[in-house]
Amino acid sequence: MVGASALDPPPGQDPILEHMDAQTDAFVDFVSYAQNFEDVMLWRALKHVGPGRYIDIGAQDPMVDSVSLAFYEQGWRGVHVEPNPEYARLLRAARPDETVIEAAISTAGGTIAFFETMDTGLSTGVAAIAEEHRREGFASRRIEVPAMKLARLLDRFEGQDVHWLKIDVEGMEEDAIASWAPSTVRPWIVVVESTRPGSPESTGTPWESALLGLGYERVYRDGLNNFYLSRQHLDLKRHFEVPPNVFDYFKLSGRASSRLCHHVRQEAETERAGLLGRIASLEARLRETTRLAEEAEARQAEAGRQLEQSRAWLDEARCALQAMHASRSWRVTRPLRAMTTRGRWLRDAARDGARAWARLAPGSRPHRAVLRVILALSH
Repeated sequence: MVGASALDPPPGQDPILEHMDAQTDAFVDFVSYAQNFEDVMLWRALKHVGPGRYIDIGAQDPMVDSVSLAFYEQGWRGVHVEPNPEYARLLRAARPDETVIEAAISTAGGTIAFFETMDTGLSTGVAAIAEEHRREGFASRRIEVPAMKLARLLDRFEGQDVHWLKIDVEGMEEDAIASWAPSTVRPWIVVVESTRPGSPESTGTPWESALLGLGYERVYRDGLNNFYLSRQHLDLKRHFEVPPNVFDYFKLSGRASSRLCHHVRQEAETERAGLLGRIASLEARLRETTRLAEEAEARQAEAGRQLEQSRAWLDEARCALQAMHASRSWRVTRPLRAMTTRGRWLRDAARDGARAWARLAPGSRPHRAVLRVILALSH
């Protein structure tokens, strides 16, 4: 091939590209929806297990800030625990093939008071936190929701692998973890929100000692959550040495609530508005073109109709003329018509000749004759 180097690898065998493909295959279709890239960190550690299982406690919206949606799109399935009735309804509609438990995880039995903060992820079962949100201007309502212990939920998976467990319960983390015993089920990775709701301030992790006692080791903190590994899976610890970065090869959905995604969403909305405007313009042009085409078709149809009518009239006139020429009266009057035609010609010629001599119009025969006479006399 002209211009190719002898050192160039054969098409499709570029070792650099093959290496890059091998590194990115697991992430090429991975879209992050989580608020703080929790799904990226979990996927980095667990992508090798194939379709696995998760438990998402405090799941909230099925898309916005969802830690599980990226896994769901990769074929994973799990259980969502969400006491907020509206979010539970949205989860059931979006994930009909998963289990949605509309309850709070707590050491209490029966029902507990739950403070639903509308259209946010700030709903909580802690009255003091709800009161703080109310003072900050958030509307909320008090409802009663069922409560269940974490042990009861985990025991459903006795003898099975649960690859990750996320606990995001807006101040109820300590109570939720306290309800773990006596279950022996140990998810590989546990992610627990470790800041005060809506704040970067650490909660002090009063529940961490209980979690360490259950056989876990803290391996990562992302500023919002703590990540813990079961001591049976400490071989995954290397995946938590650095935060999400360019070599994770993930894509942003633009649907997370963090400001990090606002620019992505605004660009997408601007592009969408531009596309909608172009579509509207094209639709208007299409309607105008269709109207003009319909008018042209109508004019063409009318012209065709008039042409057919003219042809019919012409055929009718031709037939009438042929019939007249074939009639006896036409043959009998032929000499008279010839005489009339010649008389008319002589009359017109005499009239036109007299006019020509009288006017000596330039270019006429009389004008040329007079010029010749005058020219001869001048000589």
